[in-house]
Amino acid sequence: MPHDISTEDPQFKLTCLRHSAAHLMAHAIQKLWPDAVFAFGPVVENGFYYDFQCSHSITPEDFKAIE
Repeated sequence: MPHDISTEDPQFKLTCLRHSAAHLMAHAIQKLWPDAVFAFGPVVENGFYYDFQCSHSITPEDFKAIE
């Protein structure tokens, strides 16, 4: 059974937010670089990350387009 997002547990709400943000970031990257292949993207203590591979090397200059 899915968790109830209406819970008052702030840590659970933060985990849900980070999980959703990871998916949004992956979607943005896929839109910008369609050859991107995603492997693993967990929520971690201070945010989230996604391991992926594509023909473009992401640099800080790309962050605005990803946002």
